[in-house]
Amino acid sequence: MDFGDGQSILFWHDCWCLDFPLLQIFPRLFSLAMNVMALVHEYVEEASFSHNNWRLFFRRELRVFEVQQLGELVAIVSCFSLGERGEDRLVWKPSSTG
Repeated sequence: MDFGDGQSILFWHDCWCLDFPLLQIFPRLFSLAMNVMALVHEYVEEASFSHNNWRLFFRRELRVFEVQQLGELVAIVSCFSLGERGEDRLVWKPSSTG
């Protein structure tokens, strides 16, 4: 998926910011997430100057090592801002086999 407005990309399940879904990279946080089927735009609180504040909700308070993982996750997704490139779209990445 190519990230645009986040209206059609599943935050945890789709490959929108890395080569793997976030649920595979952060399985512990995924297991604690309130809404594992949320779209990207549902996790964003829009702020000024085309920057977004990411809002992630969990079923319980995170432990110290989980807070560290959350920091890593936020660092990854903070590189993206909603609506910069229009609507989401499906794209295929080039590979060595064509």
